[in-house]
Amino acid sequence: MTGEAPLVETAHGEVSRMVTQQQLQNFALPGRNPFYMLGIMPGVVSRYGNFMTDFRGGSYSMGGLQINGQRKDTNFISVDGINNGRTRDGVQQNNILGVDFIEEVKIHTTHFAPEFGRNTGAQIHFVTRRGTQDFHLSAYEFYFSDTMAACPYIVGCAAKPRIRYHNYGYTLGGPIYWPGKFNADRTKLFFFVGLEGRYNSGSNQKLSIVPTTQERNGDFSASALKPVDPDTRAPFPGHIIPAARISTLGKALQKIYPDPNYSGPGGNYYAFRSQPTESWDQIYRVDYNIKPNWQLTFRAMPGIQDFTSWFDNTGNRIPLFRVNRKRYGDNYVLTLNTTLDPRTVNELSFGYSAYREGFTILDEGVKRSTYGISFAPLFAINNPTRIPNVSITGYTGIGSGNISKVRTPTWILRENFMKILGAHTLKAGLYWESMNMNEVNNPNDNGSFSFGLSAANPRNSGNPWANALLGNFDAYSETGPSAQTVYKAFDREFYVQDSWRVNRRLSVEYGLRWAFISPWGAKWINVVAFMAHFWDPAKAPQVAPNGAIVPGTGDPYNGLVLPGSGFPESAKGRVAVYDDPAVRALFRGIPSKFHPLRKNNLQPRFSFAWDVFGNGKLAVRGGAGIFHSVTGIAYSGWYLGARAPLTLAATVTNGHADNPGSGIPNTTRFPINAGALPGEYEIPTMYNYSFGIQTIAPWKTQLDISYVGNSGRHLSFSRPINFLTPEQQAAH
Repeated sequence: MTGEAPLVETAHGEVSRMVTQQQLQNFALPGRNPFYMLGIMPGVVSRYGNFMTDFRGGSYSMGGLQINGQRKDTNFISVDGINNGRTRDGVQQNNILGVDFIEEVKIHTTHFAPEFGRNTGAQIHFVTRRGTQDFHLSAYEFYFSDTMAACPYIVGCAAKPRIRYHNYGYTLGGPIYWPGKFNADRTKLFFFVGLEGRYNSGSNQKLSIVPTTQERNGDFSASALKPVDPDTRAPFPGHIIPAARISTLGKALQKIYPDPNYSGPGGNYYAFRSQPTESWDQIYRVDYNIKPNWQLTFRAMPGIQDFTSWFDNTGNRIPLFRVNRKRYGDNYVLTLNTTLDPRTVNELSFGYSAYREGFTILDEGVKRSTYGISFAPLFAINNPTRIPNVSITGYTGIGSGNISKVRTPTWILRENFMKILGAHTLKAGLYWESMNMNEVNNPNDNGSFSFGLSAANPRNSGNPWANALLGNFDAYSETGPSAQTVYKAFDREFYVQDSWRVNRRLSVEYGLRWAFISPWGAKWINVVAFMAHFWDPAKAPQVAPNGAIVPGTGDPYNGLVLPGSGFPESAKGRVAVYDDPAVRALFRGIPSKFHPLRKNNLQPRFSFAWDVFGNGKLAVRGGAGIFHSVTGIAYSGWYLGARAPLTLAATVTNGHADNPGSGIPNTTRFPINAGALPGEYEIPTMYNYSFGIQTIAPWKTQLDISYVGNSGRHLSFSRPINFLTPEQQAAH
């Protein structure tokens, strides 16, 4: 074993760490997820504390990293320079990288070079491996089973969940050549491919409360609550509901609900089902030395995760059908490196990064036809095939599954130019990113029934389950079909910097970054917000003690605004209220993304490193800079799609389940639960600064003592703007 003395950094003042391929492979990473390597870095805290707990390594989360005190959504993670963070929230990554795919990881926890931008937090850059002149093949399998785990101390081995975990894969790299014809010396064209696969058998268990076998068949003779006939208000003969009186929905519920099978606490029906998760993350890379001064690289990194459950994403604790969730991660890059002369280099990269997620409902148990359910929807535009959601007081409800979808295609252009002039290393470049999030929500177009004991329901039998069999609901709600919102934003940044070796002992780095970070908007302008300066006190609706709007008072849309000047023609057929004049009146001439593009986002940076004795053993380092940040749509305040009054929604009460439209239309209106935006928008800004000392201590040890600080301005946050003060609550 040999060891080299660690070097002191004397070229710049940033606080950063390098993790090599060998370190990644030798460190015991949970689930072989390289992201967990960050857990041992100074200044890095996982908000969720899961660096060492998720041994499966299948999580897309970045662990809620708060690096040097900054927020978890401010970090920038890239692979070969291409953004790998999810534009929805900035907290998750699009791809889970295989450990064997990585050449090195550079973590800039505090950085001052203007070449780094987009986010105010840490810069985490993964560099993938490339092929070499020789062929290299590796293959592996890591296996874990519950048979290898200890038994729980109190309940014993019988309570151990079944686990079968496989982590397998391979890498292969080398030259692409044709002996005697092309690349015979193996110096021009190289490839590298790999697969990281994970399989976890998984399982899940649920307890539910279901009707007894007698109750399910309409016999309430042994029940505590004896239902009465809603027609006569007298008990049913023998406390048994005649079969002819049971509604079509009631007959379906008799098929849906199982008999009790459990007598322990927490419920009377126990269900256990397998819940497998399998993922495949791949890499394909080709490097081509076109000429000695031209190198072209293409790298593709597709990934997929497949998860199927009888419970998760179904809305059910009773296993009726499965929902399959597929996640796709994509990260592609094409890079051309050009050496113009020994002191001039240019790098041009074009990349694509995306996360896709969709839910597919499996099995016949979700279909209305399976149980004979058939009733007309409230909205003619709906054509539901899924069973309705059902809520029954005192019993476990029924869900209809998740059918939402999301796509986040992101296009990136990077240009970096470097020129060495004497003691100066000059750099200039740009970073352009086009961000999109295409989201389809999970609608309630299949409807939701509520069966309870409402005293306001004249058809209340006095037993919620009996009401469900009879079909007498307290409330039925329904929305229009899925609403699709295509969010769009862009980030365009430019920088210039100079790394100046002032003398043998002093280096300084300074420069400027200029960012144009747009607000988020929607392609079809189907987003709505409350903005206080459009609120007219003279049109304020009156609110009753129960929170409802007093009929005939004020404007329920008071203060709401739609961006731009109108819906585009392409929104017709996609926005349900496209022709509603009351909605169109909400266009008030503001910018199409609610706020104008701010253009004064200048970010000066400066850092220094002083080699005190000139021998590389003691350095004083520091720096300061201004940073502006892109905010993910979920945390930006502009996440305003699929909301009232842009969506269809209706509720009826005290009706019959075989014809929900027979109920009484609920005309009670409540204030719209709108998202609010300020009149002025400022780009989130962070002022970062640090000062530290690095030195070589005895026994080849490097000692690094640094103070790292930051101050935030205009950071995004949410707060209620319409609430009662303690004094007002006490007065009422």
